[in-house]
Amino acid sequence: MLTLAGKRMLGIGVIGFAIALVVLGATRPDPFSDSRTIVAEFEHVQGLGRIDRNVRIGGANAGEIGDVTRAGETVLVELEIEPDIPIRSDARANLRPHTLFEGSAFVDLHPGSPSAPELGDGETIPSEQTDTYVSLDEATRVLNEENRETLKALVGSGAKLLAADAIEGLRTTLENSPELLEDLGPTARALQGPGADELSGVISGFADTADAVASREADLVPLAQRTNRTLQALRVDAGRPLDAALARLPGALEQLDAASGPLTALMQRVAQLGDELQPAARELAPLLRNSRPLLRRITPTIEETTPLIAGLRTVLTRATDAAPELRRAVDAMAPGSEVLVDSLLPAMNSKSFFGLPVYAQLAQAFTAAGSAARTFQTPEQNASAGHIIRVGAYIDPEGTAGGIVPPSCATVALINEQLATQLENLGLCAP
Repeated sequence: MLTLAGKRMLGIGVIGFAIALVVLGATRPDPFSDSRTIVAEFEHVQGLGRIDRNVRIGGANAGEIGDVTRAGETVLVELEIEPDIPIRSDARANLRPHTLFEGSAFVDLHPGSPSAPELGDGETIPSEQTDTYVSLDEATRVLNEENRETLKALVGSGAKLLAADAIEGLRTTLENSPELLEDLGPTARALQGPGADELSGVISGFADTADAVASREADLVPLAQRTNRTLQALRVDAGRPLDAALARLPGALEQLDAASGPLTALMQRVAQLGDELQPAARELAPLLRNSRPLLRRITPTIEETTPLIAGLRTVLTRATDAAPELRRAVDAMAPGSEVLVDSLLPAMNSKSFFGLPVYAQLAQAFTAAGSAARTFQTPEQNASAGHIIRVGAYIDPEGTAGGIVPPSCATVALINEQLATQLENLGLCAP
């Protein structure tokens, strides 16, 4: 039999169990059902309340909204989805209000296309695939007093714009619009290009250009400031210098147009010359690359010749200063030069008795005379050093012949047979 304390504890347990059943039934009707969690990224979750946090697919409840956390610029919302509903990677999640004026919201989930891969437990629907709608009450809050006044002013400006003759012009424009659109049709099709993708490519390229320009904002601001200063400078003296320049511009353009023909021909010739030079340029490129070592080696030499060039410049400068005196000296030498050209040089260039030019024969004679004055033996080699042996061919050193005797023709023939024959015919050598 239970005691009074035991009965109290049993009553408290029954009451607690009943409360747990009520709470569980309200928050999770089927406590044994399984679910999986998909995370959806939203830019904001305005209107998401603490009640009616359900997830709907096709208007029917398919889960509940779990924890909501912020991660940087986005809000992560956990969606507890029934396990038998496949959620694909291209699924979309929209946060919508229950009614037009109610503040609480639910998640309207579109599971995605069957061909897309299925999301696993804990995977994320990115913010590019989510939207947050606002209630009508929040949408109409934009029409506050300030915005209403601005809208009123805008409508008034439009009314003034369309007043008087503007209505007639607008009517004429609308009447001509069909013909204008018909004329623009071929142009629009031509802009699309043969593959119907050229225009989109141009727009994409323009977008890339705009992004590149935006990335150089730090450089564009100083450029705009300098341009502004330039434009302000053009307004000096009420713009009269600019007006004068513009007044002279037509004449300059006419002169440029008159000279455009020869200039065009010159540019065409330059272009043709460039085409002709391309093969030579391609062949010249390896030569220039191979000449780099030579240029590196010759650079110190060029640097060392700099003083020499400076000295040569001084010499040339002084020679230029002395040019009048040098010209007078050359004029004074002109008569002698004429004698030299007319008589001496032809005589020196004529052939001698021995068949050689006179200037060569004289050179050999002077060379022979100089050789006779030099010894070909030293005292250590011969007590009577010198040319006594060579001279002995012509002079009797013992004096037995009583002085000078003619040389032997046989001895002369050892030196030059033709000369020996001529000497023998003249009786100048002994047989």
